Amino acid sequence: MRVLLLIDGMDIGGAETHLLTLAQALKESGTDVSVLCAGGVYTEALRAFGIPVYLAPLKERSLSGVLRSVRALRRMRKMDFHVLHAHTRYTAALANFCLPKIPLVTTVHLDFSLTPAKRVLACWGRKCLAVSEDLTDYVVREYGVKESDVLPTVNGIDPRRFSPLFTRGRHILHVSRLDKDRSLTALLLCELAPRLARLAPEREIRILGTGDDLARVTEAAERANRQIGRETVRLYGACNNVAQALRDGALLVGVSRAALEAAARGLPVILAGNDGYGGIMTEAVYESERAHNFCCRGRQLPEGGSLYRDITFLLTHQSYAERVRWSVCARVQKEYTPQRMASDARAAYCAARRIGIVGYYGFGNFGDEMMRAALERQLTERGFTDHKALCRAHPLRTLLQLRKCDTVLFGGGNLLQDETSLRSLLYYAVLLFAAKRDTAIGVSMGLGGFRTPLAERIGAWALGRLSRVYLRTEGDLAAAARLSPQMRARLHLSADLCFSYPEVSGKEQRGRKIAVFPTERTEEVLLPFLMRMRREGWETVFCVLFPRQDEGAAIRLAKRVGGAQTVRVERAEDFYACVHDAALSVSMRLHGAIFSLLMHTPCLLSAHSEKNLALLQDARAAANAAGSPCPLLPFRDSAEAEERKKEAAGKTYGFSEIIAFFRDRLNY
Repeated sequence: MRVLLLIDGMDIGGAETHLLTLAQALKESGTDVSVLCAGGVYTEALRAFGIPVYLAPLKERSLSGVLRSVRALRRMRKMDFHVLHAHTRYTAALANFCLPKIPLVTTVHLDFSLTPAKRVLACWGRKCLAVSEDLTDYVVREYGVKESDVLPTVNGIDPRRFSPLFTRGRHILHVSRLDKDRSLTALLLCELAPRLARLAPEREIRILGTGDDLARVTEAAERANRQIGRETVRLYGACNNVAQALRDGALLVGVSRAALEAAARGLPVILAGNDGYGGIMTEAVYESERAHNFCCRGRQLPEGGSLYRDITFLLTHQSYAERVRWSVCARVQKEYTPQRMASDARAAYCAARRIGIVGYYGFGNFGDEMMRAALERQLTERGFTDHKALCRAHPLRTLLQLRKCDTVLFGGGNLLQDETSLRSLLYYAVLLFAAKRDTAIGVSMGLGGFRTPLAERIGAWALGRLSRVYLRTEGDLAAAARLSPQMRARLHLSADLCFSYPEVSGKEQRGRKIAVFPTERTEEVLLPFLMRMRREGWETVFCVLFPRQDEGAAIRLAKRVGGAQTVRVERAEDFYACVHDAALSVSMRLHGAIFSLLMHTPCLLSAHSEKNLALLQDARAAANAAGSPCPLLPFRDSAEAEERKKEAAGKTYGFSEIIAFFRDRLNY
């Protein structure tokens, strides 16, 4: 999956560090990730990790800056990103405007200032990640985002950079963006500096960060240093190595991500910020403040007396400080991992993508409907919750829905063929033409047959429209490679989706029962064989897999054979009930054979179909690998069926090994 992360800039700040850690964790997990920003101190760290960084003037709000940002984003269309992930309201709005066809995910880091205009212009994408519970409530309440579209995440802390320190430094640290709405704690520390200097002359107050209120903080620091008579308050500006700076700290005063990073390093933390004052971070405070992203939202604002009291308490009660720092450090290292953050992001990316499933659905064909159900189940298990099967019965509606899909799965079956009709081939070719570029994937597909050179050329063109193709047999894979040699790199061997259903071994002793899966041709091909089986005392049940085509033939056969039962098979449970105590099955249809394998029942399979022959070839390879006879035996007429029945009698088959052979290939 190709993901573009967007943020205004990559200077010092909680959201910026969050993005840096997320990008690295996504890269390590195999996600193709890039970043678009206005530059900043963390851009080199991203590039050093092998993450491409594209620059745009996203910090500029002038008309020329906005227009240049729009041009930069529109150039991103050539990159074919699957998901955009914005970390500020401005970049989210720009992404939604410039690249509306790409799914947008956002992360909410703060309870931003709100005006009627901002509420209208804000865009939270298809899914929104919130770093705390109160921010989930905020976007739901203030912006009307559906609660189901807001997913929880954490501010992951990289344990390689922020590993525990077993010795502490001497100084009081504060790390924050020094903007007007974030500088209260820095100003309070400057105010308290003369009192703290009298208590501990050897300690400095070190303030790391920059912002639009830096001049006022600098003035306050200079005033405090003049009063003390030496440089006790030091301003270090933007720092891209906070982990190293924390080595010199005896404690940290701050909130949010800076507090988590210090706690992960094993420093005692005092929670104080523009949103409120939480005091010393004990385990109890940790538990209550995690719902507010350790920002103390809703608490009283910090003031000098409380802050001075807590700082002096930690500096003078060393045993208490040691106990507190290690208990909180262990919680942060366990619960705020980059892997958890990357996993949350990937889940949001999957949930944000709209997936359409195309196939021969809605007509009651057991095999096709079971493949659809298997595909939908697997998509849901992988986190792709927004998926829908597009019914062939409504072509115009299908075309309209197709254009709204981010990915289209051509899910199972021989869709590209003209054995049934040229109209079917043309239908799927038109759908592939209508699908958006680089969105169509063939899943567990079969191929052919083609009756005419024209149909073969149409099939080759349609195959070339698929960005990837997973073929269900070796024969299909070879046929696709012959049909479209330039597609070889995009062709992959898979297996039929129905092999994902559970196998059922059934009874140890099976009765004299035969399950038949007929088509219109069964009467002319198999009637003498079935009559002979009836005379020998075999119970016959006709299992109808496709009522629209097969039910009439099944009823006629049941009458001619005499005493036979006819059952509609609409679910896997129906199939299991029919075949559970059968000693043998006879199938004209591919999925009759596949489900017979899952039921550990030998099957005589019609050799009149190319897709049946392709399955037979792979089943023989699986049986050879398992060192057992093949439980699928081909026939073309009654005489051959009789021979195969005798051949199947009394043999022991390695069903589980054969099924495992196919399941190991089942991928997409």
